[in-house]
Amino acid sequence: MIDYGLARLSKPAFGQAVHEMLPPLDLSLADVDDLYPCLPIQEGLLLATLNDPAAYMVLLIYTIQGPLNTVRLQEAWATTSQQHAILRTQFLLGLPDTPFANLQMVRKHANAHWLVADWSDLDPELAQAEYIRLEREQGFDLKQIPIRFGLFHLAPDHHRLVISIHHALLDGWSGGLFTNALLLNYAGRVVPPAGQVKELVAHIQAGDTTKAKQFWAAQLDGIESPSLLVDPYCVPDLTVKPSDAAYYGTLARTLELGDQVINFAQSYGVTVSTFFRAAVAIVLHRHTGSEHTVFGTVVSGRNVAVAQVESTIGPCISTIPCRARIGRALTVGDLLQTLHQDGTAAYDFEHCRLTNIHRWSGMSPEQPLFNVLLAYQNYPEVQSDTDLPIRLSLLDSHDPTDVPLTLIAAHQGTQLYVKASFQSGVFSTDYVERFVSHLETTIRSLATTSPSDLVISLSMLSESEHEFLTSDWARNPINLPTDSYAHEGFLSCVHAGHGRVAIRDGEQEYTYGQLHLMATHLAHRLHQTGKGGPDQVVGILAGNSVELIVGQLAVWMAGSAFVVIAPDYPVERQQFILADAACVAVVGPPALLAAFKADTPTAQLAIDLSRLQSDPAVARMSQAEIEAGCLAYVIYTSGTTGTPKGVMHEHGAAAKSLQGFIRTTGMTADVVTPTLLTPTFDVSLSEIWTTLSVGGRLLITRGDHKRALQQATRAACTPSLVSLFKPSDFPTLHSLVLAGEPSSQALVDKWSTSLRLFNWYGPTEVANGSHCAELKPGATVTIGRPLPNAVGLVLDEHLRPSPIGIIGQLYLGGKGLARSYLNRPELTAEKFITWPLTGERLYQSGDLARWLPDGQVECLGRIDHQVKVRGFRVELGEVEAVLESHPTVTQACVLVQDTHLVGYVSPKFEDDEQAIIDYVCTRLPHYMVPSAIIGLVELPRTRVGKVDRSALPICDFHAAAYTAPDLSALLPAECKLIQAVASCLRLDPSTIGLDATFYQIGGNSLTAIQLASRCQSLELNLTVADFDRQSTIRQLAYRAT
Repeated sequence: MIDYGLARLSKPAFGQAVHEMLPPLDLSLADVDDLYPCLPIQEGLLLATLNDPAAYMVLLIYTIQGPLNTVRLQEAWATTSQQHAILRTQFLLGLPDTPFANLQMVRKHANAHWLVADWSDLDPELAQAEYIRLEREQGFDLKQIPIRFGLFHLAPDHHRLVISIHHALLDGWSGGLFTNALLLNYAGRVVPPAGQVKELVAHIQAGDTTKAKQFWAAQLDGIESPSLLVDPYCVPDLTVKPSDAAYYGTLARTLELGDQVINFAQSYGVTVSTFFRAAVAIVLHRHTGSEHTVFGTVVSGRNVAVAQVESTIGPCISTIPCRARIGRALTVGDLLQTLHQDGTAAYDFEHCRLTNIHRWSGMSPEQPLFNVLLAYQNYPEVQSDTDLPIRLSLLDSHDPTDVPLTLIAAHQGTQLYVKASFQSGVFSTDYVERFVSHLETTIRSLATTSPSDLVISLSMLSESEHEFLTSDWARNPINLPTDSYAHEGFLSCVHAGHGRVAIRDGEQEYTYGQLHLMATHLAHRLHQTGKGGPDQVVGILAGNSVELIVGQLAVWMAGSAFVVIAPDYPVERQQFILADAACVAVVGPPALLAAFKADTPTAQLAIDLSRLQSDPAVARMSQAEIEAGCLAYVIYTSGTTGTPKGVMHEHGAAAKSLQGFIRTTGMTADVVTPTLLTPTFDVSLSEIWTTLSVGGRLLITRGDHKRALQQATRAACTPSLVSLFKPSDFPTLHSLVLAGEPSSQALVDKWSTSLRLFNWYGPTEVANGSHCAELKPGATVTIGRPLPNAVGLVLDEHLRPSPIGIIGQLYLGGKGLARSYLNRPELTAEKFITWPLTGERLYQSGDLARWLPDGQVECLGRIDHQVKVRGFRVELGEVEAVLESHPTVTQACVLVQDTHLVGYVSPKFEDDEQAIIDYVCTRLPHYMVPSAIIGLVELPRTRVGKVDRSALPICDFHAAAYTAPDLSALLPAECKLIQAVASCLRLDPSTIGLDATFYQIGGNSLTAIQLASRCQSLELNLTVADFDRQSTIRQLAYRAT
């Protein structure tokens, strides 16, 4: 009997609907047993199938042992389908002018297709794999009941049964019920009465939508962005379709913890399901860095007041969000109790449409609520009577979902099973293995903890992983020469080769002996004036010049420290440095000193090179006693408040760091190095004194960088400078060190084929850098590993080691660490911390970084460049790095404008914007893909050579999205697409701009599926993936034709 009321159709209206619906299906009213709305879970599953016929195809693979009668088995199936209406159900979707757009129609008889074949001469596993491949390739036609049977003879009394059934007909709980019913009907036994899906539909229709909205809005209140997992190293293969076996990956773990977990849950008064939710929440919190974690959880949907619901075969399950708030002070007991209470409170609201829950959450419709799903399986057991004529055992099952990572947990006796099913285009096998390993460790930690333990104290890392993240990869304890002061290597070169050329300035050359003599003479004069001594600072007013080097060496030999004051600094900045560093003297070329006026009385000593060489007797004077802890130099760097801050470095730190850099880059005595960098840049100091510590030669450079590089064998400079040249310009250049800013993939690929290319990294707070990588063509641009005697740790906000691929802050330590900030004790205490794990001193760099699987560090920009875009947390540096990996892009910058990401790239391209966007789409989630790419001849620069973000042009998104098109002037494909979009989003077509994206004008993941289906009917060849690529309506229309 058809229940017209449940479908909210009058009998005449139903007759009209049937008149339109049934003839195309070759059915008449006499074939229909019942008609009622789809369950919310069914709608989502079926809409996905419209886009991909293989979506949600469940494959149940049974082994049958015993003397099988094929006809009797088919009759048992027919009887079972009469007992359970869902097995005779097909679906009517997208119905116009009806209260429910999607209905399920129960037919009086289920005419399922059976394939019976003999596999006795075949390899059953290979034959099964091929059969499954063909099944997926065929998918389901929703104009028929979505179920098929394959029965295969393997050997006497041994068969294999493969049932292909749509998830909209069956859930995991139902699998055991179905198997039991089929066995009992085969044996001619009495099958107990069971519930029907129709009763659940009626119960859901009677629910209070207002209360449901209030409940879910409260549950998800305060969440600005979803806690989505991202595998940064997974590059999807766009040729693989969801119907392909390679589209999915699986892995499983078995733990001997079943009894322990059950006892733990019982002692806390929670369910085992709650235990697993807590474990997943903890791991997700660590992987995403989000305090508010949200993941999907599959619930049975049978905790409702519906008669015989536990015996109902059908998709009673529901997917709902599970939220966990993991703060610094949260205890294990509080987490478990909160999750348990939230789960119990959700019983009355489990069957809400996930799209409605999403809308009620207030989050942007273009962002999914989650991309991790947990399913705890606690299903009824299959009939195990030994006197049945056959034994039917579930050998395997394939139950794909559209959630990128699905975690299935179950326990049996002492064993605990965890299975991960994942989309290989989103997550790599290595990433999922690490995630499951972290989940396993967390389960073990959680099962042995006490209620008062803090959640953040639980271990997620195995002992081996913890070891290589905090020791093997993070440290480089190499034994180096025990230099106690920075210029000790130089003095060794003086003694070994007094007459060797140390510096060339134009046509003038200076030997190591002459340089030593001039520095000794100036050091003597400093002594004579009574200025200088340990921890006393002398200002050096000089640019790139011989005087600069003589001044630095002389100050060291006098036992003092220096600070370089750039001659072109504004007077106000010069005076600030002079006063802040309490400079006891200022040295420099006579011409610069003559124009320099100090606000405070300060001794001034001119560096006159000709006069400094006039008294050889001075060379016999010994230098001042210097210990490793003596101050060597102060470098001023920009402060966040606008006031420069002085960084103090000691001799021991400088000496160790110089030796480490020499060893890492392979410097030898035949090196010829130009002074390309400003003297106030710490890399300049490193270039000068590493070269002079190995007996090499410096080329003083004053502007003509290309000419200097043509005479050099190695050099250090910024990527911006290197991008102006080509490798063939410099045949003698064998080694190049990039420093000061990120390097693009295009630049690395261009230069690394011609010479040894190094990427040098280190904030001013670490003497002469902390990391260095030798870059190779095509490889990810990294900062490599710590230099000798340096420490580099990637830690999260609670100072715990961040696993591979997980973004954290880079903390630096080791023997090259600065003493402190000058006169800034509060800032020193803030930036230089003691790591609780080891008690060692670390500097928090403010740089975002992550470990690569090979142990190298990838730097992703500054923490203050981390932004939120339409609720998503985005690292601008990560987007910039992907843009710069494009073969046509040399440099890139990304800004947020009007809630959109805008990418700026150099050099300027011609009509290539979409190609770059398509490239980025294959490497980043859609919310990290720039909405626009603007090509510039070159990116604007600040005075110190960094990208001037404030000078980048503005992109007007509002005009692009809402400029009304002239509908009469549209191309046919544009007109069709705008009409389809307007229909799905219920918009006026005249308000949809051709240069708007689908998500920009209100689309979401569900309406994207609907739109894709509608486009197919309009012969527009578009898929959901096309809408996720941030393409505009105009671009989509072009692609569809």
